[in-house]
Amino acid sequence: MVRQLEKIYYPAAIIMIVIVIYAAIQDMIYLLLFIPVLLLLAMIKVYTTNQRLKYAGITTTAKIVQYESYLNFDEDLATSRRGDVKKEILIVEFTTKDNKIVRGKPMQYKLNKPELEDTDFEYPYNEKYIALRDYNPVGEEFDITYDRDRPDTFTAKQFVMEDLGWMLKFIYILSVIVVICLVSVLIEYSVVDTIKGLF
Repeated sequence: MVRQLEKIYYPAAIIMIVIVIYAAIQDMIYLLLFIPVLLLLAMIKVYTTNQRLKYAGITTTAKIVQYESYLNFDEDLATSRRGDVKKEILIVEFTTKDNKIVRGKPMQYKLNKPELEDTDFEYPYNEKYIALRDYNPVGEEFDITYDRDRPDTFTAKQFVMEDLGWMLKFIYILSVIVVICLVSVLIEYSVVDTIKGLF
């Protein structure tokens, strides 16, 4: 099932996007079709990646080798509008079963770092803000699961979802809706006849 989805993913994505673009050229309202199409493509990608990690994944320990975090906020903004805007860089390193060293960023991860509220940004900075500013997990280790065939695809072990039956059902339902919409576009604008006329 997963391999079939992977094989048809890119051809199907190209066909669907081309049809939506063609429909949008005819009538701008069809731009709304991008919402279900992109949602469907995103869900298929998440499902196939997770299934590969679940059934063909290998769990090992990764070590954090690089970490950078920037806290950006404007002190002139009202506290209610001031957010904890973070840009975070996390690079880990691990060795595969074949003794290949892989460096990269996990698709998902969770670090044990202090959580901040809006009030924590007020000057003078409190202990939580200072603790987060000085937080440096380099050298820490955590379990990750990587794809046996594509080791650069990996995530923290706890984010490999066990039960995705609900997502598969949603993909089926969304697929039916998208196919009906795209077929109606093809019929309404006689796309098939237009293509035939070119040959």
